[in-house]
Amino acid sequence: MYKNSFFHKKNQTTAIQILGLFININLKDRKIFKKTK
Repeated sequence: MYKNSFFHKKNQTTAIQILGLFININLKDRKIFKKTK
C-alpha cells in the first residue's frame, strides 16, 4: 500500500511536469505565431 501510494505520487509529479512543459511550449508557440502575424 505504501509503495503503491509512493508510485502514484511519483506519477502525479511527472504528469504535472509534463503538463507544465506542454503549457510552456503552447505559450511559446502562441508568441511565435503572434510575431509571424
